[in-house]
Amino acid sequence: MPLSRPGRVLVVGCHPVDRHILVQFVRFLGAWAEAVESGHEGLRLLDIQPFDLVLLDLQLPDLSGQDVLRMLKASPSLADVPVIMLSDQTDAAAAFVPAGAEDYLLKPFHPGPVCTRVRASLDRKLLRDREAQLQQELADRTLALAEVSDPLTGLPSRRAVLQSVKQLWAMHLRSRTPLACLTIGVDGFQAFTADVSDVVMRETALALQAALRTSDMVARHGVETFLALCPDTSLDAGRICAERIQESVRSCQVPGVKLTVSVGVAESRICKDEKHLLQASERALQEAHLHGAESIVIDPAALLPGAGQPASDQAPS
Repeated sequence: MPLSRPGRVLVVGCHPVDRHILVQFVRFLGAWAEAVESGHEGLRLLDIQPFDLVLLDLQLPDLSGQDVLRMLKASPSLADVPVIMLSDQTDAAAAFVPAGAEDYLLKPFHPGPVCTRVRASLDRKLLRDREAQLQQELADRTLALAEVSDPLTGLPSRRAVLQSVKQLWAMHLRSRTPLACLTIGVDGFQAFTADVSDVVMRETALALQAALRTSDMVARHGVETFLALCPDTSLDAGRICAERIQESVRSCQVPGVKLTVSVGVAESRICKDEKHLLQASERALQEAHLHGAESIVIDPAALLPGAGQPASDQAPS
């Protein structure tokens, strides 16, 4: 029966005739095989080429099979390569299984035992490789998801929102409609324990989603802050949105906590670009925190005379 996947097998040691026999048996299975005489040659090849299995003789011209096995299992890059020990004595070969050998074969070699044990070792190695690959793929997907999604709240992450604000800003320029940006901070967050703070952030995230429109975007923006981007929303409408958010958050049920948020509001028509918009709402939140819990502050620049006719509101060329 052929192997489920061709493997690479290295034969180390043995009499030249035995090496030739083992190579032929391995190739009969459909695997690729190479043979070397000494332990040093085997270690050198293993350092520069990938192998799925080593057939290792106990008697080598330079090192002992025991020494080679110990060096393989001590190497982080080679420890996972399975080793089948070769000997003419059952007790001697079997004694190395507890030391890291996967199996053993007795001389003289016969096709039945050799093919059965080589095939089994290669199939087990294939399963381990597949499992490791799946675990790595899962880790990669988890990392990629963490880059765009906050694992605690399930909301988009800061990185994701920075990409979205660019798209929404471009829409603002094309449509000449206002884009409101709200930075929301949990009041008194630093006083919460770690367990309570996690609950607070999850509940606040749910409250924000309940208060906002489906066309709005809300994201985790920092340790204790969220960001809401509201298309087609003026400064006055942004204040109303902030009030609606505060009301939704007040209704959260967190044992022992009176949950409130403060909000900084900025609007696109007085901002030169999307970065300026984000910075304006962040500055407004900082001032809101100075006013006390559950405050709303409009970007001061929006209240200056002549505000509302920036260069960004001109039709793009």
